[in-house]
Parts: sequence; C-alpha cells; structure tokens
Amino acid sequence: MQVVPSIFNFTLASVLIAVLGCAERAAAQCSAADINHNGVVEGGDLGMLLDVWGTNNADADINDDGVVDAVDLAELLGAWGPCNDLFNQPTTNNDNTCGIRQTLIAQKVLTNNADFYGDILAMWQLIYAQTQLNYPAGLPVSELDQYFLISPPTVYTPAGVKAANGGPRTPPSSILNVLKATGYRMERYYIDRDDMDRQFTSAFVEAELAIFATAFPDAEAQVVDAAASPASLRSLFTNEGSYYIVVVNGGQHWIGVTADTIYNSLGTAPVKNSSDFGQLDGNPNETETNTFTGLVIEIRKN
Repeated sequence: MQVVPSIFNFTLASVLIAVLGCAERAAAQCSAADINHNGVVEGGDLGMLLDVWGTNNADADINDDGVVDAVDLAELLGAWGPCNDLFNQPTTNNDNTCGIRQTLIAQKVLTNNADFYGDILAMWQLIYAQTQLNYPAGLPVSELDQYFLISPPTVYTPAGVKAANGGPRTPPSSILNVLKATGYRMERYYIDRDDMDRQFTSAFVEAELAIFATAFPDAEAQVVDAAASPASLRSLFTNEGSYYIVVVNGGQHWIGVTADTIYNSLGTAPVKNSSDFGQLDGNPNETETNTFTGLVIEIRKN
C-alpha cells in the first residue's frame, strides 16, 4: 500500500481554526460560564442562568458577586462556544482526545501560555482531516481503520463522544503535521522499534516513520530501550525549550513532559515531577505510574 506524504492544507486550517486511545474521566468544565459543565457555553447554560435571574444561585453567579444579573449574562455571552479544559479528561465514555489535548497543551507550553483551555473539537477535526490526507486509502493494516478513521463527534460533550464510539484515535504523524503547519517542528524522536512494532504492527510503524521523514527530514532519530527504568528514560527528556509527547500504557494514552513537569490530561493540572512519567490519572498522591511504550516526539517552537 502506498503511503502518501503528508501535505497540510492551509485552507483547511483557516476553516477549522496517541495511535492512541485514551480513557475519559468526567465532563470537561471549560469555565464558570459553562454552568451545566458539558464542555461548551450554549443555550442550555443561558436557559439555566435566566431561570435563576435575580437570585444568589451559586452556579449561575458567574462573577461570584452574590446575584445573578446582567454582568453574569454578559460574561456568559462573551464565553459562548466551545472552551474545553485541556485537563480533567473524562474516563467514562472511551474519549480518545488525549492526543488532541497534548497537541493543544504543547502549543500552550511552548508559547508560555498557562491558560490551559482550548477548542478540543476543532483540533480533533483538524487532526482527523490530516489523518485522511496521510492515509487516503486507509491504514496499512485495515483492522486499524476502525480506530483511526471513524468520524469525530459533531459536538464535544460526553454524550456526543459516546455516540461516536469514543471518536477516532490519533496517529503521531497527524499531530506532527498539524503542529508543523502552526509554527512548530519535531526536533527528534526517540523510539524502541521492537516495542512499537509489538504494540501497533510493523506496517503501521513503518508508514508513520516514512511520514516523519518526509515532513521533518532534519529530525534526529534516537534509539531507546522501553524496558529501561523510568528514571533513566525520564532523564533523556530534559532539553529546555522542548515539549515531549510520550506514548504510554501500551499505546492507550499520551502524556506530555518538559524538563521538570508532567502534563497528563487525566489529571487536574500540570504536576512537577522529574523522576518518572507521572501517575496514571495525574494524582500525585497515588502510586500507580504510567509505563513507557516506545515512542517520544520532541517538539520545539520554530
């Protein structure tokens, strides 16, 4: 099967603006204006605010001044539309947005933007379109099509994601090409090829590496041993000014790391941690840690 080199469509970007499945945990809360906590500020929130107009209802009192009034209405209308928390990823309906979230978090971190909110659905649609460009005839292993080429949900809500069977998973090449088109580059990638082949099939891994080479011909490849200790692996990923997107847990999740911080979308916020790959759900008080699968992509701002 021929793999078509990825060429990002900038017209598509203007309209719309890891191999990997991710579990979902709780409805994403984007801001105080998202009164019903469904990941988007829309008519449902407006109706709830109007129903308690003039009261001290804490949920609808967006500016927390003790009364639901025109100031709260203005804030709600100003926040209208998708505005998703890039952390607090749910675990209840097979939500596959960890790669999407990592793309958005990488952009935030590399531009020193600590506002960890973003339009998850728009980025999902963009990356899905890139996957179709990369694999117009389907994945090299047809069984993977059901994971990567199902359509994204039409709305980013728990029910919308569930209706789309969790939504499509995200190949690393799709993330990389979208990042390239928005001003970022892959500096290098670290790979345990045997481990990746075992998890995702050699045909798929070979196709992904071919797209890497086309999109980033100057990127360095470095061999790593996925069986090495977490501390020794983690010590590789400490270049200042780099964001590392890491495949963990048998390919079921993406996390991000920098020199001193773990960015796990299942957690509630970034966690300072330089010794391993962080807790499964991002809770620093728990002991179960993420297990490295065999691929890390190092991202830098151009």
